[in-house]
Amino acid sequence: RRAGAIATILSDDGLLGRYFALGGSGRWEEGDAPPFVARIARDAAEAALDEVERTRRPAHQILPVPDGAWILVESLAPPTALLACGRGPDADALAAQAELLGWSVRQADPRTASLGALPTSGAQAAVVMTHPLDPDRSCLEALAGAPLEYLGIVGPRARTERLLAGLSIRAPVFAPVGLDIGAESPEEVALAICAEIQEVLTGRGGGSLRDRRS
Repeated sequence: RRAGAIATILSDDGLLGRYFALGGSGRWEEGDAPPFVARIARDAAEAALDEVERTRRPAHQILPVPDGAWILVESLAPPTALLACGRGPDADALAAQAELLGWSVRQADPRTASLGALPTSGAQAAVVMTHPLDPDRSCLEALAGAPLEYLGIVGPRARTERLLAGLSIRAPVFAPVGLDIGAESPEEVALAICAEIQEVLTGRGGGSLRDRRS
């Protein structure tokens, strides 16, 4: 669940070396590149790691270097970490949709599990969908101080206001949850929620690609 970056040094003669950067540490593989090229590769990989940790968006670039060599720099973002609070058709559909996207998913039901064990550590997004008021409220109390980037709550706006009354929530709250795509079935609602989470975590504005000007 960590970001990483790889700088691969290539020439017409083949592979000259690779540098792996992961979570503040790095290591070389191969290693026949000239020292100054190796230094460029290391710096490029560590810069790419810093960028993907900041944006959570993978990227790649090709850097030409002297002596007919070039460096391919690739960064990999960790999977989105989602906590789904609830059980039932809609919560199960959300977990299934998120897993289909390759996300790291944890599902908990505060009606049957200890809230002290609610697995909030490392979660970027959480969705509260147990449906009864008391378990939803308990779940929100447990999530109040979590450094989430997205907190979704299933249900009408007036109900959400009741749930949040008196709570100091650290995360940005999205309620009613999901994008407005006409979702009705549990699977459609799951799609709408995952799309909104993706929109928020990547900082994109949603909408149709055909309306983009660049």
